[in-house]
Formats: sequence, C-alpha cells, structure tokens
Amino acid sequence: MAPVSRKRHVSSAVAEQQTDKRVKIEPNHKVEEILQSKKHANAVYDIFELLQSEKVADVVGAAGACSRLFCCLLQRREMFQGKVPPEEEAMSGHYSPQEKYSIFMRHQYSSCVEMLLELLDHELHQIAESGLCCLMQFAAAEGNHPLLDLDWSEHHSFPRELILAVVNKLLSKTVDSSLLISRFQEFLEMDDVRYYVMSSVRENLTKVMDRSRGEVLPVYQSNVFTLMSNISIPNQESELTSFMVKQGGEWVASA
Repeated sequence: MAPVSRKRHVSSAVAEQQTDKRVKIEPNHKVEEILQSKKHANAVYDIFELLQSEKVADVVGAAGACSRLFCCLLQRREMFQGKVPPEEEAMSGHYSPQEKYSIFMRHQYSSCVEMLLELLDHELHQIAESGLCCLMQFAAAEGNHPLLDLDWSEHHSFPRELILAVVNKLLSKTVDSSLLISRFQEFLEMDDVRYYVMSSVRENLTKVMDRSRGEVLPVYQSNVFTLMSNISIPNQESELTSFMVKQGGEWVASA
C-alpha cells in the first residue's frame, strides 16, 4: 500500500475544518451577536462571506441578514452620520470607542451596498431579486433615518444616491433586466420612489447618450423602455398618499 502523505492528510483535515466552519455560519445568529454586543462587530465579515457564496440559499439568507442588521443600526443611529472619515484614520485617530464602532459599521454598510449592487447582475433571478429587495429596504430605512446631514430647508431626505445606483444597474447595457424590473414595479407604486426613479432615468439617459455618440445599444434601450413602461403617472387630480419615506407635512421633492 502506498504511504499516505502526512502533509496531504493535514491539508485535508484543515480543509474539512474550514468546510465545517462555513457550514456552521448562521447569518441570523451573527446578526444577533453584533446587535447584542459591539465586541462582535467583526462577525459582519462572516455574513459577507455568505453573501458572496455560490450557493443560492447562502446568498439569500445573507441578504436577509444584512437587511436586518443595517436597518436596525440605522434605526438605532449607530452608524456614523455625515461625511465619514477614512476607516484607517478613524482607527488610529482620536476617536472614542463608540465613534470608532459607528465609523467601522458605516464603512461595512457601504461595502454591503456595493456587494448587493453587484448581485443585481447575477444570472440567477432569485439572487438578483434578493439583492434588489435588500437595497430597497436599505433605501426605506436610510430615508427615515438619514445618514447625511439634512439641509434645513428640506422637508425630508430621500436616499437619492442609492436609488440612482439601483436604476443604473437596472439600465444595464449588457444584461437584460426585464424580469428584475418587473419585480421593481412594486416599489414604483410609491409616489416618492417613482419621482426619484424618473429623475434617475433622466440622469442616466443623459450620461449614456453623451458617451455612446450615436452607438446603437439594443439591450440598454430595451431596459429603458421596460422600466419606463412600468411607471404609471397619476393624473393631476390624484392625491399623493403612498410614500416610502415618512412625511412630516406636505411632500416636497428635494433637488
């Protein structure tokens, strides 16, 4: 019988341990740990690991966990508000432990948004849909608990940049987004979302047309048509009553 390489045996054992570790990652349990104690903040990386998994169940579960975690942190005001300093500067600067935590989680929130936006291009609709729903839950939470300093003249703060990022992904030049746009139609029933989506489409169209210089973009044009076809414009007599972001008075669109 050929001798078994000890090195190979050890490597296999390590691989099995790593596999077991991945299997044991339960995203909702990680969320509980983070929300219960700031000392578990690094557990967010375990959730992100699942968010980048090749398994559908892992990604969908991680997206749900991200929604629960960051929406809760937004509600608690536990993420840094305003212009966030670089993470390296915060960790080495003269910040309190609470400030360092809030800055750290704000950066993790930004990383999470980037990963979710990437999921919108995924070939599997279930994964793309989970990313879209999580991003829109972020938008609602961020709108009601703004991360940016509000201008005194604004009645409310709508997460315009996040909605623009979502629209830019839906209006892909290379990926047919028709199925995902159909899922997005649910959010277009809200008056404020519809307004800012239309504004984002206009901004996107201007940039793409300027750069394309007359080039035919069939996939992009199809996505634009599909998205615009899903937008129903209310008549002038209709009252604006459905909003994603809570209103404190008469609705006024911020620029």
